[in-house]
Amino acid sequence: MTDRYSILLTRDPRVDVPTVSRPLAKLFRCPLSDITTPLRKSWGILFDHGLNRETAEQVVEILDDSGQPAQIVETRQLMPRQRPRRITWAQPTHNGLLVGAVYEKDRACLPWQTLLCLSVGLIREEAAAIDLTNTNEFQQMVKLEVPEERDLFRQQVARQVLNPVEEDSYVTTASTRASSEEEVAAFQEQLPWVCHLDLVFPDPWTTLRITRTDFCYAAIEGTQHSARHNFEQLLGQLSSAAPDCCPTPITQQFLDGRVREKDLFDDIEQFEDYTRWVCNRLIAAAEQDPPRQSEPVVWSQP
Repeated sequence: MTDRYSILLTRDPRVDVPTVSRPLAKLFRCPLSDITTPLRKSWGILFDHGLNRETAEQVVEILDDSGQPAQIVETRQLMPRQRPRRITWAQPTHNGLLVGAVYEKDRACLPWQTLLCLSVGLIREEAAAIDLTNTNEFQQMVKLEVPEERDLFRQQVARQVLNPVEEDSYVTTASTRASSEEEVAAFQEQLPWVCHLDLVFPDPWTTLRITRTDFCYAAIEGTQHSARHNFEQLLGQLSSAAPDCCPTPITQQFLDGRVREKDLFDDIEQFEDYTRWVCNRLIAAAEQDPPRQSEPVVWSQP
């Protein structure tokens, strides 16, 4: 059987479609639309159905010429697409992560050294977006006449659901201000985002998923009556307990309290493709020739 190859972007998971779409369409001798659509939907992995070696090398050359570095990987070595297993209870221990159901005694302990990646994803929820239009904050936003102020207000509101509300902090612009921390906190719960944490284990490939609002935090230290706070506690404890595990760049932004609006996903498929890209980058870096094994994985700058 002939080996097949895919393309792994090595810096940024999003392709500069206008720059590379025409050269790729010429290479594959196909209509431009047949190239642009899959490129726009891709997150870091191109042609995961596989190409022959010569064509894969030509694709990488086109990407490199456009300032988008990439590498060739064997398609069969890619992390497979799979359905995550949802968990609703977990407890970090010295030896590993205990996982199971809240009221069950049979629980598995997953050693920390087997955990490859932590991936946080905030995904837009269409139903919640409708409720958002009925809030006072939304009405304040649409009344702003300056487009830049509207955009700034929208970004600041989005950030509030990602990061803890610090003392005396508010959602503000030059024209609007939330009147109290309580109002800000209440508004955060209505924002149209669902927050997931995926834990990826490579041998065999297994993904466990924790959803912020659908998880029992009883076994997590330092919890409060806030799913957002408890989720952050859990993520911090997992990151500390598994120092060899690599958080995705977006997860690290989350840990540092610096998540940006461009770090949010439009749907669950985008989030899963992004996680898959990061995991494949980690595996590819670990399998490089010995002289390059010590080099860190390079991500695009924030």
